[in-house]
Amino acid sequence: MKKILAIALAAALCFPAVAAKKEKKSGAAAVERQWSAQKAQEWWAAQEWPVGCTYTPTYAVNQYECWQADSFSPEIIEKEFELCKGLGFNLVRMYLHEDMWFADADGFKQRIGKVLDIAAGKGLKLTFTFFTNGGSSAEQPGPQPEPSGVHGGGHWVQSPRDGIFFDESRWGELKDYLQDILKTFGKDKRILFWCIYNEPENLRSRTRYRNALPLMRKLYEWAWEVRPDQPLSSSVWYGRGANGDYRRMWDIFSFVCLNSDIINFHCYQPVYELEPFVKELAVFHRPMICEEYMARTQGSTFDRCLTFMKQEKIGAISWGLAEGKCKWRYPRGHKEGDPEPEIWFHSLYDENYKPFSEIELEMLKRITAEKEKAGQKPVYPIDGWGVQAPAPEKVKQWTAEQARNWWDGQEWPVGCMMIPAGTRNQYDLWQSITWDESQLQREFALCSKLGFNTVRLYLHEDIWFADAEGFKQRIGKVLDIAAENGIRITFTFCTNGGSSKPVFGKKQQPGDGWVQSPKDPIFFDESRWPEFKEYMQDILRTFKDDDRILYWCLYNEPENLRSYQRKRDVMKFMAQMYEWAWEIRPSQPLASSVWYPLNDKGNPRVRYDVDAFALEYSDIIVFHSYRPPVALHAMIKSLHRFQRPMICEEYMARNRGSYFDAYLPIFKREKIGAINWGLLSKTAPGEKPYSIWQHDIFYNDGRTPYCEAEIKYLKEFLADKSDAGKDPQYPIKPE
Repeated sequence: MKKILAIALAAALCFPAVAAKKEKKSGAAAVERQWSAQKAQEWWAAQEWPVGCTYTPTYAVNQYECWQADSFSPEIIEKEFELCKGLGFNLVRMYLHEDMWFADADGFKQRIGKVLDIAAGKGLKLTFTFFTNGGSSAEQPGPQPEPSGVHGGGHWVQSPRDGIFFDESRWGELKDYLQDILKTFGKDKRILFWCIYNEPENLRSRTRYRNALPLMRKLYEWAWEVRPDQPLSSSVWYGRGANGDYRRMWDIFSFVCLNSDIINFHCYQPVYELEPFVKELAVFHRPMICEEYMARTQGSTFDRCLTFMKQEKIGAISWGLAEGKCKWRYPRGHKEGDPEPEIWFHSLYDENYKPFSEIELEMLKRITAEKEKAGQKPVYPIDGWGVQAPAPEKVKQWTAEQARNWWDGQEWPVGCMMIPAGTRNQYDLWQSITWDESQLQREFALCSKLGFNTVRLYLHEDIWFADAEGFKQRIGKVLDIAAENGIRITFTFCTNGGSSKPVFGKKQQPGDGWVQSPKDPIFFDESRWPEFKEYMQDILRTFKDDDRILYWCLYNEPENLRSYQRKRDVMKFMAQMYEWAWEIRPSQPLASSVWYPLNDKGNPRVRYDVDAFALEYSDIIVFHSYRPPVALHAMIKSLHRFQRPMICEEYMARNRGSYFDAYLPIFKREKIGAINWGLLSKTAPGEKPYSIWQHDIFYNDGRTPYCEAEIKYLKEFLADKSDAGKDPQYPIKPE
């Protein structure tokens, strides 16, 4: 379904990820947490382009057999590392497993040291992966079963295994293991980086959903306590399914991208899908390493994908070296007894070290040669404008528990976004020359008759610049009118939608559309951002404790960047907005609205950094969805795992399958706030410009409905809000 995942201020910056957070340990020196993006870039500039493979020795069917004392074979590893050297590789990736440490910590570390010695002798560096959701919890240390004729041999071991994963009282054992390995090898220059978790958001088992993000947070905290010299990361994966469906867990994906020193990702798709994924991840402005690729039958090949990654200086780690007990040549879905594949899925050599293709190996060697040329003319450079994470002491975000407690005291919010009849944009709504109190009275009364208890309105900085006191008085008047009708308000400050062309101070004409906020003269001039800060903080300070306001939306669809030029500054500006708002810290929740990010062809059209920041730092989760119910369900399913209240701030587009009768029952069952777009159309009764309206409920007279049956349904359905959230399918409270 979605696509998807920060960050905040400093002056020497470099795009999102939760950078350089510093935290004090009881009286001890400050401990460095995540590297700043700048530090990560400086580290990367000193590295030779990393290229290599994910390696399981031919003698091993899984991580156990790789590392156990009675099966560990340095002789075979040395022989196979020689193959790596011959291919021009300079990096090898290996999986660890906690059970090896539990059984014999010192012996396990000695064997890791031995592998590092062998690798160094061949001019190779290592990267180790601690945990993975792939594999099984059924295997046990000791003699391993013979491989079966399936992809991977059928005995890969999940880590952590279910016995620890589902028992939080045992997580301290994982902490001891992780920290001991990092302390032992945290300054070893033969290790390029650490992968904490392999595909943490690739949760094939529904039962693992509950603990996945809490464990991820713990793992990073434990790693930061040790803070090795090498970068820390986890590998996110290219998550579109065969039908274009998005299958990534937003919360985990965003956490990884916001908290890792470098961006690790997996992509087994052709270069025309690899490149857009790189483009999306490049906005974090951190070094990138593709930690898994090369699946010949899926179009992920050396000639196309590796060439592209060399151009960009993206680290490239293909899957598999030589065939052994792990049957990597078999594609996923291969069954015992199926014929041998004509084209191997992974692997370069057979068990006797005969190559799958001599031509492929020669081509591979040519690409891995002259590594100094990597990244000379990248299309997606990592050293751009930058933003670092908010310093922890500045973050005044509510905890998820605070947000849920607040939500428990709220009636189910349901209503509409209002732009009164006769107005064309925010200017017409608020400026004194077009302010129409009587029209607002009529429309709020209409909302009340429908059963609405929430109305969303957009603000604009130009109104405040012209007449701050008058603007605040009109906001107060709106709140009075709303309260008289049993309605609460949510205000939106910024939006990327609209234009900077409308002129303030006159009645808006048909050509004057929605107004972008902030308009370009401020957005592109950082020296003027303090003007916006003063405006925003004055509004928040004035109404910070007004219980007639339900919540504040700081930024409407910040990742919906129709203007390419705005991409440079939007993350930095958004991060500033959160800091400005936290300085005031109103009693109402703060959020920004993320939107359903697939277009009609299933292509992603979001900014992962902006999207992730909004999800990571908002008090409540606010989102938009104009898609059919099946898409809404998928979005809710992903977002509910933040365990924060949710409000769908925009929905109801009849021509796209987003209807009241389809959406409202879902929202009511889940107690998800529901704010549809529009109340009155500009269309007069008798006019029919469209056979099916996209938005709006009434004609511009405020009496004639677009559809009588729709009005009847709304009134009946909204008459009783008391049963909202009684039996949610996606509960926001932890199980």
